[in-house]
Amino acid sequence: MIFNNENAKHIRLNKKLSLISVARVTGVSRGTLWHWEKGNIVPVQSKIRQLAKALKVHVSDISDLENEIPKASESIKQYSETWDFFIDANRSSKFDRIDSFIHNINSFKKTLEQVYVIIDAILDSSEFMFYLKDISLKYVVANRLFLSNCSLNPDFNVLGCDDSIFFNLKDTKLNEKEDEEVLLTGKGLRREGFIPGSKGKKWGIIVKKPIFNMSDKIAGVKGAFIDISSRKKTENVRELLERNINFLDVGVSLTDYNKKKVLYVNKAFSELFGIEPDILYSEGSKAFSNIVHHDYIDCIDNINYFPTEDLPYKRIEYRIYKNNKIRWIESIRSYRTLQGRKYIFSMNRDISELKKLQSLKKDISTNSKIINELKNYLAENDSIPKNNIMDLNRILNKLID
Repeated sequence: MIFNNENAKHIRLNKKLSLISVARVTGVSRGTLWHWEKGNIVPVQSKIRQLAKALKVHVSDISDLENEIPKASESIKQYSETWDFFIDANRSSKFDRIDSFIHNINSFKKTLEQVYVIIDAILDSSEFMFYLKDISLKYVVANRLFLSNCSLNPDFNVLGCDDSIFFNLKDTKLNEKEDEEVLLTGKGLRREGFIPGSKGKKWGIIVKKPIFNMSDKIAGVKGAFIDISSRKKTENVRELLERNINFLDVGVSLTDYNKKKVLYVNKAFSELFGIEPDILYSEGSKAFSNIVHHDYIDCIDNINYFPTEDLPYKRIEYRIYKNNKIRWIESIRSYRTLQGRKYIFSMNRDISELKKLQSLKKDISTNSKIINELKNYLAENDSIPKNNIMDLNRILNKLID
């Protein structure tokens, strides 16, 4: 927040206003106003606005604060009796009161009753807490869910109450500050946080908007709290799982079965194939076309390489090009259905070294078989000197070992 002390002083002098007269209207001492103009002290927002009123200028002329939106001369509090007509739980009483005031327009009874039913239905069916305040930030109405959140009876009369009746000190200060900001700027706000009055047990979307009358002047504030605690818990669990999955040395991916669109990959998956996550998300299976060996290109899109509802698991091995080398990849794919949508979950790892070991074992096994056959031949052939046979056996035994 910036206070332009030089502008404030210049305006006061141009208007030929004394320090004392301006200070009196602003509600401060002459000395305090002198220090403001000298730049020794920066006044708080509320005092800057009072000073602007004393100087009869816009607050933006002496600071970076936004100008106040003109307020209505009447308050929506005046409409509370009209509201009572519609939310009164006693139908007969409601219609008696209506009859006493509009006995000459009985033809409109049916219409009024329909309006009552509609409003009452909205109150009962609202899945969010809401309230209305007048320009003095006093409550005019609040719905049943709002009262329930504050552990109050549904017939509690909120008219004329302030936030301290419903919330603790911390929630009261924050809610009043936000509502006051909406009144001053005429702009709504939306944020997420703990719902006031829930004692830190409910997480919600908090929305505040100004109420304008027919003259486009602010007549009050409307607020709503939407409970999204369950969604928040789900998001926290998902975030926790995602953090832990990123620590795995196995490449994990989640793909839309029908669209073949990559929805999620962990860090190990990206590193395994050498493809950035953003490219995988935008290009899907096409991102693999340049790295999968041409002999195994069908494993990218061919449905025969993917699990199905009848065969929910599938293990495949294929080769890829990475850093100008050929690497073997093992992919275990599983089929999953969630809320009617089909997904493929896969776990992938580099098995190149394992493939080399398997090949080496195969070569050793083949060589051992040849050597044993040669030893049998030597043992059965009498034409070869015995000393030579013993030397050859020693050599062959070393080869086998």
